[in-house]
Amino acid sequence: MPIRIARLPPVRGEAARKGNAWRDQSSPPDRRMAMASWNWGSVANKQFIAANPAVKTLIEQIRFPGKTWSQWEATISKEGGSPALITKLSDEWIAANKAQLDQWVATAAKAR
Repeated sequence: MPIRIARLPPVRGEAARKGNAWRDQSSPPDRRMAMASWNWGSVANKQFIAANPAVKTLIEQIRFPGKTWSQWEATISKEGGSPALITKLSDEWIAANKAQLDQWVATAAKAR
């Protein structure tokens, strides 16, 4: 699920210097790909995670119910995976689950 960059803890280390950590090239420039739907897990560069403990903590917390993944995948299958659709699905999930997202981000922000 693409997450607005403004919602994520700051990028540190080599990834920050390169300026393009986790960017999904098909997504709008203010978003970074954070989840991998094909295995319902997260993927990340080991060096990036080592340099960014807040991102590691965030990823370790994120869990989406299978029903949610199924709904996203069905919608994408039916309507295509355009950046506009992904943004819409992301924004809908955030609006419906703001307290959960805020809790994940607050916990991650404390990581050192």
